[in-house]
Order: sequence, then C-alpha cells, then structure tokens
Amino acid sequence: MKKSFWQILFILSFTMLPSSAKDEKPGPPALTKAFINRITIPEEEGVIKKRFFPDGKNAPVLLIILRDIPCHYEAQNQIAKILKRLVTTYDMDLVLVEGSAGTIDTTPFAAFKDEKVKQEFTDYFIKQGKITGPESLAINSDLQFHIYGIENEDIYAEFYSQFMSWIDVQDSVKIQAFKLIQCLNQMNRSLSSPLKKEADTLIRHLGLLLKLFTLKVTEAEYHTVLDQIKDDDFKKAQRFILTHGPALHVHLNLQVNHSLLDQYLPKVIAYYQTAVKRKCLNLDYVLTAFQNLKKDRAVFTVSNVYDDAALQVAKEAEKRNMAVIYIEPYLVNPNAPTPYIKVMKEQASSVKGYRPS
Repeated sequence: MKKSFWQILFILSFTMLPSSAKDEKPGPPALTKAFINRITIPEEEGVIKKRFFPDGKNAPVLLIILRDIPCHYEAQNQIAKILKRLVTTYDMDLVLVEGSAGTIDTTPFAAFKDEKVKQEFTDYFIKQGKITGPESLAINSDLQFHIYGIENEDIYAEFYSQFMSWIDVQDSVKIQAFKLIQCLNQMNRSLSSPLKKEADTLIRHLGLLLKLFTLKVTEAEYHTVLDQIKDDDFKKAQRFILTHGPALHVHLNLQVNHSLLDQYLPKVIAYYQTAVKRKCLNLDYVLTAFQNLKKDRAVFTVSNVYDDAALQVAKEAEKRNMAVIYIEPYLVNPNAPTPYIKVMKEQASSVKGYRPS
C-alpha cells in the first residue's frame, strides 16, 4: 500500500532526530498513590513496616527509609538486594546515607575489570565494616544511581563525641547490671512482700539501665527511663543484696564500681539527647538534598542509634508531608556480632570537630 506524503514526512522527521532525542530515557513515574502502593519487596529480602501517602493527587516527594544496621554483614547484603530492586524496578536512583557529606564516588573501584576480584574485595570490606551495601552494589553492578551523604559535619561531630564519651564502659555496665539482676531474681523467690516489692523496683531500674547502655530504649520510653533510673541504683542494689542475701544463700561475687553510673550516666543521657536532635535535623538535610540534586524521590538508609530511631524518622517524614515507605531488611541473625564500635573508634582522626573527653 502506498504511503501518503504526510506519512512519509512523519517517518523522515523521526529518522532525522538527533540520536540523543530518540534514545532519551523517559522520566520516572509520577508519585501517585497507585505507584507508591505498587512498590513491594519479597519477604526473603525485607518487610514493609509502614506506608504513608499525604493528601493530594501526587506526593511532593517520596522517601523510602531502609533500616540500616551498620557493619552488619547480613544486613548490608540484604540492603544491597533491596536497593537493586528499588533501582531497577521503581527508578529510585538516589540513595541518601548518614555518616558522610556529599557524593560518595565508587567509580575507581567499579572500573576494575575483574568481576570476581571486585566481588571478593567488597565482600571482605563489608565484613570489616569498611563499606556499605549501597557502595557494594555500586561497585559490582552497572546500575546508575547516586549515593549522597546528608550529614552535617558539626552535628555529626557532636553526636560522635557523645558516643565516644561512654562507649568504653558499656560492657562493664552490662556485666554489673546483669549480675545484680541475677542475684535479685534469686532472692525474690524467698523474700517477704515488702522486701519483694523493693527488689522488684531495683530489678526494673537495673533493667532500664541495661536498655539505656545497650541503646535499646525507644524514643517514647526515653523520658520514662529518665524519671525512674538514678545514678545510685548500683549502690542500692549492692546494699540490698549484701544485707538480705546471705540469709537466703545468695552472695554477690562481684566488685561493684559505683562510680560508673556517677560518671557515665549523664554522658549516656547527653548522647540520647544529641541522637534525637540529629535524627530530626537529618530530615532537614534530606529535603535540602532533594532541592540541590533536583530530585523528588530517594532511598534513605537510617541506623538505629537508639532502639526505634529509623521508625521515628519515618514518622517525622510523614509530618513533613512526604510519601513514606519504611522497610526493615529480613535477617536470619540480627544479633550477629559486628565490628561497629571498632570502626567508630577508627574514625576519631577523621571526624572534624571531635575532641576526646
């Protein structure tokens, strides 16, 4: 069948377009509720714990928050899998991270030709806590996405200084609190009512101290904990056990260091206060990154610097009218030991503004 003049003209006009115009990649889909509801993750990779869409036809921005466990080998590999899916399936090409500022450039490592060596390299350094899941994915794939640190150096230095001011005594506090609780629980089986009530109070206070020093206190619990714990709880528990324990054949075979709480409890409290402030401020820096990079969607990896910090960031993002998806990676062994504290200590010389206390 003969083609009309207009058909021929249309075909010619398309073939004469610059190649860049013909090959131009279509933009990402609009941030509609339907699009955001389509975002799913296989359960073997992670679980979507929260999904929020603000009022209006389209969301102004989409923030997918991935709960991060720094230096955790399994978590970093799961984060890389989730991120690969989000980049390839849902056009999420911006990954925002804590602990650094500006673009994180992995191209020198990605340019290395030997794929097996690259994989072994990244696997080794993930185990050492030196690189993250997003960085590993960038090095080992040809996916195009931008890793960008949103941290404010001054706020991070304050947070880091507070963390370093008490972390060395964490194990000592854990050992002493656990032993005191163990003795009190042994005694509790035989104590009369008034003494049992006193022992229960001491056990509760020591349990809260354990949670506080192991970063297991939620933001909602924080003020309750402050109202209940005291810096003489170790001393009170020791006195109670030494007074009432021998009659019940319970002996405290431990030298209790009372000064630990006197000296370090205020430092831990200051750390929590700084951590909460930092989390809120980091959302400000996320919005700044959206503006500076001209993006309206991103994945944000958020660590739990207290028990539910990542979830609290998701809730705060809702209040700021962002569309939010909160994902926790699926982990077989979430409590596996990590080199996190060692890695944090190694940062001391590179954190601007850090002054050892």
